Order: sequence, then C-alpha cells, then structure tokens
Amino acid sequence: MIEHKFRQRGVTLVEMALVLLILGVLTRAAITPWAAVQKHRNYRLAEHQLQTIKEGIWAHVIASGVLPCPLALNQLPVSVGLTMTPVGALQQGSVGQGHCRITQGGVPARELGLAGSLSSSGALLDPWNRPYQLAVSLVSHAERGSVSQPDWTTVGEVSSVGIAEMVADLVLCNRAVGARCPGTDTRANQLTFVVFSTGADASSAGEQSENQDADTVFTLLEQSVSAESPFDDLLIWGTASETLYWMLRAGWLP
Repeated sequence: MIEHKFRQRGVTLVEMALVLLILGVLTRAAITPWAAVQKHRNYRLAEHQLQTIKEGIWAHVIASGVLPCPLALNQLPVSVGLTMTPVGALQQGSVGQGHCRITQGGVPARELGLAGSLSSSGALLDPWNRPYQLAVSLVSHAERGSVSQPDWTTVGEVSSVGIAEMVADLVLCNRAVGARCPGTDTRANQLTFVVFSTGADASSAGEQSENQDADTVFTLLEQSVSAESPFDDLLIWGTASETLYWMLRAGWLP
C-alpha cells in the first residue's frame, strides 16, 4: 500500500501580492464603468429637472402674472440695487414689500410645485445635492409703472409699463466677460430668467466663474474637464418675448 503524503505550505508574500493585484484590476474594471454610468445619469437627471423647472416657472407666470422670486441662499452674494449685500442680511425673505429683493438665489420648489430633494430653505437640489440657481431680471422702467418695483416680478407692472416698453437685462455670453458682454459674443439677450446647475464641478475655476458672480451676465460652453478651463454647468433660460407670450395667453395683459 502506497501512502501518499501531502505537505502543507503557507501562502508566500509574492502570491498574496499577485492575488491583491488581480483583485484590484478587477475592482477598477467594475467601478470605472459604473462611475461613468452614474455621471451620465446625473447629467441626464439635471437636464430633465431643468426642463421641469422651466415648465414650473411658466406655470407660475400663467397663474400669478409674474416671475417667481429666488430664495435667499447663505453661500451667495446678492445684488440689491447697486450695492452688494450678504444674503444673511436679508434673512429668509427674497420678497420684500411685495417684490423681489435679490437677483440670484435658489429655486423655490414649493412655490413652483416641484418635487425633489430640498435644502433647509426650500430650494430645489440638483443631483449633486447643491441648490439649482435662479436669476431673474429686476429691471424697472424709469418712467412707467412703479419705478421702485421690478417690472417682471411685481403684479400689474408689465400691464402698467406696456408690452412695447418692457426690457430684460440678463444676458447669455459665449465667454466669461465680467459685467458686460460684447455684441459679438452675445448668445442670447433680453432674458427674464436663467436657471443653472454647477454640475459635478462646483468650483469657480475657468469660465464657470461667470455664473457665480451674481451679476446679469451668464455663460454656456461645451463641457470640458480640462484643468486649465473646466466647464460643466448646465443652463436654461427664458426670454422677454416668451414671458410676455405666456402673460398674454393667461390674460394678464390687455
């Protein structure tokens, strides 16, 4: 009878390292496609939510005859007249004495009947858990209507000013320019509102800074992951003519 003898031996460090290397490669191979899928899903969701927000804004215009006011967000500076004032100084109300007091802030989800995740102030959050930003035109005609109240956000002002006299001051530019966009770089003007998400990259690096400086100029470029000039903001907007169209259809204008 032949007796077979087996010797037990431990796993060497080289073998363990090889196993860990293989597991790491397999894990990266599984994670990388999933991360790409999730990134694509977030952008698709943001695009869908932006369109839903736009529809909610038009519904608000039809129901109330004015654009909605942005919600105050503590991380944003806001423009009140010609003075830059911290949002905290305005406390919670973005509406003061019957009209908007801030140019840019959060999207008022409950007021627009929007479903989704909300911040503590009631602003709708994007897929990256940051508030969507809403900017509205706060221009007021110098002679017609009430000159102390913004025309697009105050009930009855558009009718008092007259359709032919209505203007809006938000501009979409093809590059970051600061306070004024040259005509050759203007992508769209006479905008009454702009809504945007800062995307996965919420920094103000590169051209993205134009959408975070609380002025009346915004920019929309091709998405870029370049370290020198990143851009992944997503934007929608409404024009003065569109806004007047919905006001007319709803019977807010003569």
